[in-house]
Amino acid sequence: MRILLFLLLMSGLTYQTQGQEMYDLHPCGTVLGRSPWLINYQANPHLFARRTGETLYVPLTIHIVGNNDGSNFYREQNLVQALCTLNADFAPSGIQFYVSGQIRYIRSTEYSSHSTIHKGAEMMFKYNVPNTINTYFVGNASSFCGYNLPYAGIAISQNCAKPSDHTWAHEIGHHFAIPHPFLGWEGGVSWNGSVAHNYNNPAPEKVLYDYTLFKNEYYPDTLIIDTAWVERLDGSNCAFAADGFCDTHPDYLYQRWQCSTARRSNTVQTDPAGEKFSSDASLIMSYAFDQCSAVFTPQQMDAMRAYLTDVRYYYLGDYTPPAAPSTETIRYLRPAENSTVFFRNVTLEWEPVENATAYLIQISTSQNFGIILADTIVYEHQATFESLRNNTTLHWRVKPLNSYHSCTDFSGRSFFSTSSVSHTKETDLQYSFSVYPTLVHNNTPVRVSNRSGKAASVQVSDMYGRQLYTTDYGDENLILDCKDWMNGMYILRVEQQGWSQSFKILIAR
Repeated sequence: MRILLFLLLMSGLTYQTQGQEMYDLHPCGTVLGRSPWLINYQANPHLFARRTGETLYVPLTIHIVGNNDGSNFYREQNLVQALCTLNADFAPSGIQFYVSGQIRYIRSTEYSSHSTIHKGAEMMFKYNVPNTINTYFVGNASSFCGYNLPYAGIAISQNCAKPSDHTWAHEIGHHFAIPHPFLGWEGGVSWNGSVAHNYNNPAPEKVLYDYTLFKNEYYPDTLIIDTAWVERLDGSNCAFAADGFCDTHPDYLYQRWQCSTARRSNTVQTDPAGEKFSSDASLIMSYAFDQCSAVFTPQQMDAMRAYLTDVRYYYLGDYTPPAAPSTETIRYLRPAENSTVFFRNVTLEWEPVENATAYLIQISTSQNFGIILADTIVYEHQATFESLRNNTTLHWRVKPLNSYHSCTDFSGRSFFSTSSVSHTKETDLQYSFSVYPTLVHNNTPVRVSNRSGKAASVQVSDMYGRQLYTTDYGDENLILDCKDWMNGMYILRVEQQGWSQSFKILIAR
């Protein structure tokens, strides 16, 4: 229950967390109060539609943010597995997610490791795609594992976006109006952590919290402090205390915590009436470690469906999930298995897979892929790597994907060796063409050089296979003006005398 609100207008106020190493991130930057919508819903849940009996499909726009020099980008293999975990976490709720459009890459050190949530909001306002949940995978999200801005999007630190982590589900829970079960304790007894609390002593009746940046609108220079009732063990005030859900039970733990084998907190707390209890570690919206958390409660799931239907309705369209990609073993075409190829501009090609619109490729020095040299997502059934490890036997494999199905398996594997010696005419042709730059972060044109002395043709397609440009040219350099190209991945294919080679161009302004 909201009983106190301070609005302190402060000139030039900046909110900055303490700088921390990646291994010491705060759990979640989102301090989401009980919104007027949630208060109304919890008082009258029977008045809200939930579209019961149908699966609600929600579009995601995924942004991967790296440094200016092209380093520190989130691994695409982890992204594919994280999306699988996200849908598993939401499956009991009947809410599922799909990738809308292509993955977007942003080359910006200041956004990849941003020190304030204000800077994260600036990033989202600049790059957001409307009518989708915009998720930004960054190096460091303001020293938090992640945060959700209701008016903008979600930022997640790479270190908290491992394949089995639940940070993404936690932040989308906030995006669908679900607070922490320990609402009000995010800063301890006081909003800024200034009042120490001994869990052996009875908790106060009310606590303070700061949710300035997590209203439904952006408040850049306003400090908003609110109060929350502390939930009692007997459930007598569960309908208005903390998160307002009576099936989440009391929880006052506002830092990351480990759980027992029974999925309870090791820290025993004391409610305002002096009753002792341990917190439920199975809740995704708690701060329990990821190996403890697993579920949303029935009341949380009902509320998320109602909020999605009533408030975030613009996410819901006529999307129908495509069939899963075929599970048959992929036929790998080139390089031929156990062949030796020149180590530069190596093209990997395989037969297309039914229902696949994208492919995750991995290259490794070992058969079990324990060490991954490269992994990338492409949108056609071949990929060209400018330079691979020389004089090495390399193993490669492909995982077929589409917008909804990411939980697919890799389909077989193949291997080849690299050499600095050109063995075949095809290798000579490969070395005759080059494309620069392949990573464009301004309006620099792309130069295609042809040192073969013979005419060739060039085609440029986007990740959906739509042809954007085609031309024939001789032995001169070809200059491509790409200033009007949107951020994303493009495939440039050179064809000559029945032979073709593809180059991947990333626009990340």
